[in-house]
Amino acid sequence: MALKILEIVKESYSIFFSNYALILLAAVAGLIYTVLSLVTGSTQQAANAFAQSIISGHASSNLTAWFAPIISQFIFTLVVGSFISGAVISYVFSRKSASFGSAMRKAKEKYLVLFETLFIINLIGLPTSVLFFVAPFLSTVSSLVAFIILTFLLFIILEYITLRLIIASVEVVIGNKTPIEAIKGSWAVTKNNMWAIFGIVLVVGIVASVCNFVFSRINSNAGYFIQNFLGYSEVIASVLIYERLSGITVQISQGGRVSSSSKTIMALIIIVILAMLILVLYQSKGTAATSNYPTLNYSKFINSTLNHTVSGSVYVTNYGYDFVSIINSTKVLAQAKIGEGPYQMTYDKANNYVYILCMGSDVINVLDGSRIIANISLGASNISVSQRPTQVLYDPVNKLVYATAHHNLFVIKNTSVVKIIAAGAPLGGMAYNPSNGWVYIASGGLATCPPSYKDSKTGYLVQPACSYIGNETLYVVNNNSIISNVSIGPYNQLSPEKVVYNLRNNNIYVLDAPNSNSISVINGNSLLPTKMYVPAVFAFTRSIAYNQMNGLIYVIDSCYAAVGSACQEYVSIFNGTHFIKSVFVGNSSADSGIVYNPRDNLMYATDDYSNLIVSLNSTDVLKRLQLEPGNEPSSIAYNPIDGYVYVANRNGQTVSIINNNSIIGTVNLGRYSFPDAILAVG
Repeated sequence: MALKILEIVKESYSIFFSNYALILLAAVAGLIYTVLSLVTGSTQQAANAFAQSIISGHASSNLTAWFAPIISQFIFTLVVGSFISGAVISYVFSRKSASFGSAMRKAKEKYLVLFETLFIINLIGLPTSVLFFVAPFLSTVSSLVAFIILTFLLFIILEYITLRLIIASVEVVIGNKTPIEAIKGSWAVTKNNMWAIFGIVLVVGIVASVCNFVFSRINSNAGYFIQNFLGYSEVIASVLIYERLSGITVQISQGGRVSSSSKTIMALIIIVILAMLILVLYQSKGTAATSNYPTLNYSKFINSTLNHTVSGSVYVTNYGYDFVSIINSTKVLAQAKIGEGPYQMTYDKANNYVYILCMGSDVINVLDGSRIIANISLGASNISVSQRPTQVLYDPVNKLVYATAHHNLFVIKNTSVVKIIAAGAPLGGMAYNPSNGWVYIASGGLATCPPSYKDSKTGYLVQPACSYIGNETLYVVNNNSIISNVSIGPYNQLSPEKVVYNLRNNNIYVLDAPNSNSISVINGNSLLPTKMYVPAVFAFTRSIAYNQMNGLIYVIDSCYAAVGSACQEYVSIFNGTHFIKSVFVGNSSADSGIVYNPRDNLMYATDDYSNLIVSLNSTDVLKRLQLEPGNEPSSIAYNPIDGYVYVANRNGQTVSIINNNSIIGTVNLGRYSFPDAILAVG
């Protein structure tokens, strides 16, 4: 008998919503799935986390956490799902004289056989899981592309097999077959109806996904609950498919028969479901997490609002998940959803606003506390990665915020762009000179800029494109104008990303392109450049900072290593332009940071590969603070209010707090966070 897609879908929902016993059973299943997602995270979150970790090269150390949702739902499908599916199948098939109690008894009778059948069917997905465990160890582009192609092909094959076995569970419950007989029977019966079955499953899936999207706008867990709740309409559809293909006709009855004892049991279950659902929704809304040192057990997104920026608070962006965490020494104050790809931040002391530059959405989110009070557009997003927004900096003398994006320098006052300066080449790192209010901006090329003009449509002051000469350049900006530029070397497509101003000797230090081992040093008075070099064995300079007490410059450098491979990390120390020594730190992969703490006069550096935070005195390593494997400490910041150093552990989903050369606390940002940039407000 031919299957009519819309007819079966319509009848599935008609049966579903006219029988409150089915609604109850699906609600129980949906609620359990939702509770599991609170504890272990949803499978969608796991997929997002895993994809982000592979892209960033940080996948190999936390596989168990990523697969916890998949494993938990696999177990649930077998242990609990077998019983609920059996009850739903029995109730739907016997709906002319349906009884809630009889459906429960039938599910109990067929539980072990259905368990075995679902176990065999779920094992079909094992090859895909094995592939995901292999993926983090692929270090070349070709192997990663092969992995993606193989995974896609395998997914198509597994989806085909799953559709062919859609009525295997019905064969067990209704046809009284063994697991192997049920699988063979389903495979044989569905042979000539694959496209119709695919259409039915597709429509049911689209309906559930749309409802998930709509309800997620209200509450993320409500959307997840609705999707899993409506997912049981596919089980109902599988019974209807079985009936059509077997030539069985059953007249639909409205409501079904329920005995007095069953009504009492159902009433108690409904009360428990409502109580648990309220708890789940309340849990997802959350409150500010508080705890004592050493660990803050904070594990879920907080929707609580922080109305105004708190002095001494620390902002941590979560790249790939597009939210910012706001912490204050011993507690998480709030978290806020922000633009796509949050990258860098700065703090305007004059208006107490935090500016977050979002690479993916080409905007700057302006936050007062956790509230977004303005979105500043930085241009269209259909451009190459090298032109995306990269840096943001506050100038306290002129009370301006500078942002680099699309070869332009955006000058921002409060929440408005007051001028756009077209540099004509990629702009990189920025540094501020507190003695005169000048800002130094590194660029991938030298440019001569004509006078600016006021745009008649936007009212912005626009500076036309500068003429490109072809050298790396250091621009000197005062207020909202370029007052000078200095050629610092041959053009390199990778713009210098790190610039530091040394107040003690009035020098500006620019880490040249990331794939070089040179540092440009520009005298702040004469603006004459010179070069200094880290040892030739180190091909990459990662980060730079200076010690305000002794004036020494500290540069993190390392050799080249493929993604996932170890590479030695050193800190090279300079006095003025003279190399002093290189100090071994550990084995670094890619992301490292360094900062000066004036409270204890120490430098603190991170080593992501070795999971180390290293403290240095003037010229030597003082102490190595070892974190648990898989934390991968990267960004680091000093908080002038409490005197602590804060470290973002990118793959550990935590922030470590350091005081007096010791780790005194850890803030847990949740399983599906990805701490990246870090900013102390003070």
